Amino acid sequence: MSQEEFGRDIGLSKMTIQGYERGERRYTFETLMRIARKNGFFITIEKKAKK
Repeated sequence: MSQEEFGRDIGLSKMTIQGYERGERRYTFETLMRIARKNGFFITIEKKAKK
């Protein structure tokens, strides 16, 4: 899958995908969630219990 196709599938441009791959851009949590879902993963956040 090309960067352009992947970006289109998750609502981002090819240039944005390239920036992530080169480490020039930072992910938002929403973007990270879209990338994870596209690749078959789910991210959960749990509050750590106080001791």
